[in-house]
Amino acid sequence: SFPLILQLPINGRITALEALKFGSLPTSAVFILLERLQFAVISYNNDKPKGEKISPYPVQTHASGSLTGGEGDNSRPNENGTLVTVNSRCIALHAFEGLLTILPVDPNYTPSSNANPCKKEALGTPFHCRLEEHTVLDIAFLPSSEHLLLALLYQDSRGAQHVTTNVVNLQKQQLHLYGSQSVSDVPWLKKSSLDGGSSILMPVHDSSGPPGVIVLGQRQFTYCSPSSTKIIPVPQALFLAFAKVPAESGSPRFLIGDEFGNLHMLHVVVVNNRVVSLQIEALGSWTMASSIVYLDNGLVFVASSLGDSQLVQIHSEPIAVEEDALADTTYLSILEEYTNLGPIPDFDLVPTAPGQQSQVVMAS
Repeated sequence: SFPLILQLPINGRITALEALKFGSLPTSAVFILLERLQFAVISYNNDKPKGEKISPYPVQTHASGSLTGGEGDNSRPNENGTLVTVNSRCIALHAFEGLLTILPVDPNYTPSSNANPCKKEALGTPFHCRLEEHTVLDIAFLPSSEHLLLALLYQDSRGAQHVTTNVVNLQKQQLHLYGSQSVSDVPWLKKSSLDGGSSILMPVHDSSGPPGVIVLGQRQFTYCSPSSTKIIPVPQALFLAFAKVPAESGSPRFLIGDEFGNLHMLHVVVVNNRVVSLQIEALGSWTMASSIVYLDNGLVFVASSLGDSQLVQIHSEPIAVEEDALADTTYLSILEEYTNLGPIPDFDLVPTAPGQQSQVVMAS
């Protein structure tokens, strides 16, 4: 069972939800961004600092603010919605066309407590950087010990899709574009003419080799790094969500969900600190995933906005499928389902006998 610890009302539509880790916090904090471009960083905390406003919820706020009221007010909203990626040093958002918004993370931040009632916020003042690319499809930070490498997946005016890297400079509050001479020893990455249905970037966290990224297309997956490119064809589908799982023998692995409710395991085969190939394996079927979170010991939480969310167990060996006589085996078993009543396109009030409560009938 996956118990519900806290249910917290949010007055707005959430467009981004990312985990942030601060060194002195026992648990991760959560970065929340609303459709109105208001944001907050909160964490679960039963021990409220002295002097902090009493709240019925055991939640501590580490930062809050709004991205409106600045340079972005004169820009068009991003056609693909607000894109967010998180690094230990900053949060990058693409909410406005042609603009990248950076929220610095204070490395010396210490949460307020009874012993330390400091009200310092975890995030610094946001700033904007100009982008040459307008139709940005996804953004992601690449693993790098020295530079803040930001990968962009974008589409040009002819419909071709490309991936390129830039460097975020927090001290100068600017963005160094691909190939800039202002920074040295940068493992720049640029790949053109990708699969036309590409929509997701998956950073490959392998500190022993050059930083790389996997681009999920509708017909193929492409691994790109400054030194190599690997491609694997896949059955045509729109891939919606992914989650990184613990590596196996030094090779990164990812869970990927598609539009048909199928789950795939992607293996990035690494030999002598070099990616030599990609391997994909079908594990089984579950709900249409909007987000995937790998918990531990093969447990995966699958969140769905169009169906019931699920808690799923991944098995190391295939098991028999009881419900579907046409399929032989699967690697998945559903431990728990969480009913989702939305979206609700229509509902009506059905009258009953006098003196009794009426009933609401919904189509969902």
